[in-house]
Amino acid sequence: MKESANVLLGREGADALYARTERSRFSFAAGLKKAGVLGGTLAVSDNCGTRNVVLPSTVLMKSSTAGLHVCDIYSRNTFLALPAQAIINALQINIVNNLRLHDGILVGGVDEAGRGSIIGPLVVAGISIWETKIAQLTELGVRDSKALTPKARARLFGEIMKVSNTVYVSKISPVEVDCSVSLRGLNRLEAKVMGAIINNIGADEVYVDCCDVNPERYRDYIGQHLSCNPEVHSMHHADSINVVVSAASIIAKVTRDHEVEQIRKKYRGIGSGYPSDDRTMRFIRRWVAKNGTAPEFARKSWKPLRLLLEQTMQHKLRA
Repeated sequence: MKESANVLLGREGADALYARTERSRFSFAAGLKKAGVLGGTLAVSDNCGTRNVVLPSTVLMKSSTAGLHVCDIYSRNTFLALPAQAIINALQINIVNNLRLHDGILVGGVDEAGRGSIIGPLVVAGISIWETKIAQLTELGVRDSKALTPKARARLFGEIMKVSNTVYVSKISPVEVDCSVSLRGLNRLEAKVMGAIINNIGADEVYVDCCDVNPERYRDYIGQHLSCNPEVHSMHHADSINVVVSAASIIAKVTRDHEVEQIRKKYRGIGSGYPSDDRTMRFIRRWVAKNGTAPEFARKSWKPLRLLLEQTMQHKLRA
């Protein structure tokens, strides 16, 4: 097996793999994970010659659809947020046919964080893990991210990365959320993103946390975006029922918290980012009063901000 791909090299070898092939680059990468190549050896060729590097056992990738996203790459001990082009410009490699075989099936879990927030992205995460390793998640103390402290989530984030086969995260920008809300299609947007994640985690059986009142309908929404054929279980409160979904919820929550923290460093006083937070709403009201518009990292379609913008516009028209 030989395919063209890219690798980002870190101090101890390869931090991440980014496949670039004629077929779907992400489906190819997920296939490598399922086959067991990641964690194996690659022959890397560049201007300095050819050498062997060891791939990490965990990798996360995010496409740059419509230019609204960045690529997030997770390795065991590294967090990076890079423009997609930085990955595309990486070294060219050939995959060595030294597959490691596994028994059992890959089980996937998918969940989101920040759906109700008025500030920051909606983050959806998925993981796949060998069925024989699921018990390790329970032993580690993995449960719904909302039931954990930030310190516990941070610790478990790294542990989940170690035991997972594949981790994939998608960050949906406020602009994209607003567009979907205007079309009354937020559930469909989330289903589309979950479908893309499922396509790339290589799982045989997947559990998703359902945001729709009708789990079967939501499963059908996801199915419209699948290029693979896993068994998909759409469940309410899956993040508190299924430990694999709980692990995905932790990945999503930690990633979103990181995004909000970056906003907080630049614009202090934003609070938690949720409309129920008085500090968050005070920040938004002051911003709109000063600038006449909403911050780019806020969701204009959310009712409190939408009404505030409408009132501001009416005052301008009367002036």
